[in-house]
Amino acid sequence: MITTGISERTLWDIVSDISSTHFDGNLRFDREPDQISKSRLAFTLRVGSSRGAGARRSYQGRRMVSACFHAYSMVIERILNSGARRITSARTTFTPADLTMWGGILEREGAKNIGSMMEPMAYGNACECGEQSDMRKCPHFIMVAGHYRTDGSCRCDSIEHRAMMIREWEYSAAAFTEAADKP
Repeated sequence: MITTGISERTLWDIVSDISSTHFDGNLRFDREPDQISKSRLAFTLRVGSSRGAGARRSYQGRRMVSACFHAYSMVIERILNSGARRITSARTTFTPADLTMWGGILEREGAKNIGSMMEPMAYGNACECGEQSDMRKCPHFIMVAGHYRTDGSCRCDSIEHRAMMIREWEYSAAAFTEAADKP
């Protein structure tokens, strides 16, 4: 990935914070971020242990030391919220304007096939960040790894997490009562 408009220190702080907060310290850089121009940094995320949080799986189920979709999406979102002008991946370019429709973008990116035509696998399902069946039990179907506990249950029932969802993700308090009323 290539990010434009943030410092290397900010990038290190973002990855370190997300790693310790959501991925048990398993998320890291593949190698040091590379300053490719005055305002551009190139980086790749990986995990320390393929059996740890944030690790991706191949479409055949093999464990990989690559970071999963959820780890990358959290880092991209935080970078864009930290003043970056743009982040370019092999597939897509993201800008701060994309944050207004972030849920839809994550859904689209997470649904992209990383498998074969005979054995398709969605990028968002190629890990163990909240099993897919547990994600579907969330009343809001949130595709952010940090929204789920290690047992796979969602944090919609946590008062503190709801407050964060209202403050940072622009949910309304009514969204939680509406979701509770659904069968």
